[in-house]
Amino acid sequence: MLLDAFKPAGSPLARGSAASVGPGQGVVVRVHEIDGRPARARVAGPVAWSAGARADVLETPGEPLAPDGDGCLDVALTGFEVATILATPADAPDLAPGPGTDAHEPAQPIATRYWLHNSGPAPRGNMPVAVYLSPTALTADGPVTATVRVSSELTDAPASGTVAFETPPGWTAEPAELPYRLAPGGFTLTDITVTPPPDAAPGRHWLAARLSYGGQTYEDVVALDVPDGHTGPTLLADLGVERVTVRRGERALVPVTLRNPTRGPVNGTIWAVSSWGTWPGVTPACHGFTVPGGERVESVIEVDGTAIPPGSYWLMAKAAWHGCVAYTEAVVLEVTP
Repeated sequence: MLLDAFKPAGSPLARGSAASVGPGQGVVVRVHEIDGRPARARVAGPVAWSAGARADVLETPGEPLAPDGDGCLDVALTGFEVATILATPADAPDLAPGPGTDAHEPAQPIATRYWLHNSGPAPRGNMPVAVYLSPTALTADGPVTATVRVSSELTDAPASGTVAFETPPGWTAEPAELPYRLAPGGFTLTDITVTPPPDAAPGRHWLAARLSYGGQTYEDVVALDVPDGHTGPTLLADLGVERVTVRRGERALVPVTLRNPTRGPVNGTIWAVSSWGTWPGVTPACHGFTVPGGERVESVIEVDGTAIPPGSYWLMAKAAWHGCVAYTEAVVLEVTP
């Protein structure tokens, strides 16, 4: 018998629900039989169970299961069967606070067009409310108009708040902010007009739209290009070494330089990318950054030789910002005995 899953009951993220979950309200235990023969599983928990039931993969309760005298649940399985069991604790355990399903992304604000950053699935929390600006770039030789879309993925609760706009210094936006109130699954479309000053510097500026929900901040941007200036690339990333050598038990700091040639600040995320087998010793896995317009900042990747077996590997940094992605050159990472 193999334990496949042990988690709080309920899957609010999967169904776009605003409901909270916790192990004190019930847990899901998923097991499967691995020998191809009928077997029985006895499910015991950190506390006695007061009730139980078989369930399908959507956690819909089925056949009731009565706890035995020890507060355990007995489940019969056929060969190779996968069984999902709902179990309710008799007494909710006193658990230390943890991130749970409300875990936050380490890099804030979160780019709502996350798929352009080649970073995999949706951000933690599943982005229940999001803001988008379109088009993604405008030539700002006078007042320009962008469309703001605010949408809710929640299926059982309304959402309300305010979209804040960040314009370049001296520029104006109408409206200056955008309150929203959405029904479950709702969205709204609004135009925003941005006006540059008469002496706007040539080059690329940024209009940012941000909203906050559930302890996280979501952002989208429009590039505002004043003619006769630099428009790209909008960020340059460089790993400040040609090779990393660290002895077993020692640490090394690898600088990552980010330079922003645009006129406004650039927010984004840096990932440390390295060979399989090195991940426990290459940190942080990802973190956020902000580079002011026309400036450069240095970030650091730390390599811990105590957490990586001796050998030869590779290391690079990946940066993503405003719908763009850049990778530094890969360098040799060598851990010596």
